[in-house]
Amino acid sequence: MDATPIPCVIGPDSFLYVVDHHHELCALDYGNYPDVVVTVQVICDKSTLPTMDSFWNEMIQDKLVYLGSHPNNDYTKLPVALSPSQLPSTFSFTKDKLIFGNDPWRSLSSFSRKVNSAYQNSSNCAQTNSDKCYRSFYRGCVDGYSSTGAGVAFFEFRWGYFFLDSSLYSTQYWTNPTQLSTFYNSFTQQATKPMGSASETDWKTIASYSIPVTRAALTASYHTPSSVFKDDITLPGYIAGEATMILNDDPECNFPACL
Repeated sequence: MDATPIPCVIGPDSFLYVVDHHHELCALDYGNYPDVVVTVQVICDKSTLPTMDSFWNEMIQDKLVYLGSHPNNDYTKLPVALSPSQLPSTFSFTKDKLIFGNDPWRSLSSFSRKVNSAYQNSSNCAQTNSDKCYRSFYRGCVDGYSSTGAGVAFFEFRWGYFFLDSSLYSTQYWTNPTQLSTFYNSFTQQATKPMGSASETDWKTIASYSIPVTRAALTASYHTPSSVFKDDITLPGYIAGEATMILNDDPECNFPACL
C-alpha cells in the first residue's frame, strides 16, 4: 500500500476526499482486510475554502470528481450528470452492503487494456515491448498519448460511455453487425451475473470482441459529452486499425494536480 498511495483532497470540513484508486479500497473491503493500513497522498489542501459549494466548484474545475451515473443504476442507460450531494460518503463493497453501483461498461474499459491476442487470429505480443499489444487503446498521459505527465481525467469512464453509446444507441460505429451481436451477447452474459461470479477469462475475451469498434475509423471523431465530462474531447489514446499492435506498455502517469 505504501507503493500505491491513495490520492486525496482535504475539504473545508476536514474530511479526506478520495480522487482515485477507489477499486483498491473496495477490494480491501470485499476481501475482508480490515487491519490493512492504507497510505494516502494529499495532492491538494482545500481546507481553507469558505464553503463546501466553493470546494465542489473547484473539484469540478480541477477534474478531480466524476459526476456521472446510469439512471436508476440501469447499465443500459447512458450516464447523466450527478450533483456532489449524490456521491457516496463512505466505502462499503461487500455482498451485504454495496455502496457503489456496478458499471459493467467501466469494467469493460479496464479489461480492454489487457488484450494480448487479436480475436481474429492467434498472433501474440512476443515481438513488442508490451504483453498486451492488442488492447483496445493506449492509456497515455496528458492527451492520452504522452509517456509522462498527469493522467487523462476519467479515462476509463470516457471509453465506457462510448462502449455503451456505440453498442445500443449509435451503432454506426460498428461497421459489421455480426461483430456487434457477438460482442453484445457475450457482454450481457457477464454484465448480469451476480457479484462474485464474474469470470476474468471471459471478460478478456469480451474485451477482444470490442476491438473492431475501438479501432474503427469513425471512432476517431467520437466526442464524450460535456454534459457529463465537463469538456468536449475525442476519446484519449485512440489507435486506428484492428491489426495494429501497440508496441509499448502504458506509462505510469502522475496524479492529477490542483489548478
